[in-house]
Amino acid sequence: MISRKPLFYLCILLPLIFCSLCSAAEKKPYRAVFHIHTAFSQKGSHALSEISSKLIKNNIDAAFLADDALKKVEWGAPPWRNIIKKRVSFASVFDIGVEAYLRAVELENLKHENVLIIPGLQVNPHYYWRGSPFQKEWELYNANKDMILLGFKDISDWAEIPVIHNQDAYEYSFMSLLYLWPFIVIIISLRYIFSYNKSCLLYTSPSPRDRTRSRMPSSA
Repeated sequence: MISRKPLFYLCILLPLIFCSLCSAAEKKPYRAVFHIHTAFSQKGSHALSEISSKLIKNNIDAAFLADDALKKVEWGAPPWRNIIKKRVSFASVFDIGVEAYLRAVELENLKHENVLIIPGLQVNPHYYWRGSPFQKEWELYNANKDMILLGFKDISDWAEIPVIHNQDAYEYSFMSLLYLWPFIVIIISLRYIFSYNKSCLLYTSPSPRDRTRSRMPSSA
């Protein structure tokens, strides 16, 4: 009597072997480069057209960009950090606008069928200072601890990423008015100073002649 188990296993294995051969024939290896800066950010110097030409010349299929989203560093003197401050900024995508940046990448992709440029942003979530500018030990920390964002579809997702100095990412409420307390202190101080000077101007000391007259006895 012939066993049916070999036929059963053969019926299962043949479709699996056929599918694996078909999928292997459809697979194609792609060459890509990661973390590319363009002229839109401070670290890059090449335009998108130049990058496309280099990709085609070196038989590279795709490039993942990592342009600086917002490259700014500032220090403010307490308690008026947002008033008395020093800021240093560099070229970044947010300077020209996220929409213009994505549009430029899209137009460059339309020019070439065999090359794909994928937009991406390099962001710095947070940095902080240690020490004081009035001392020798004054250092900036975490300024180069960046993340790379890829794959966002909506422009608002790119523009509202929660990174330091991105005003579009802030949410304002009634409690935000508490940050105006330095202006209130300045206004009250100026009002007090001007009112004090005004009271000083209204008061005049008597002259020596008036003092002499005040000492003379009055005639009957």
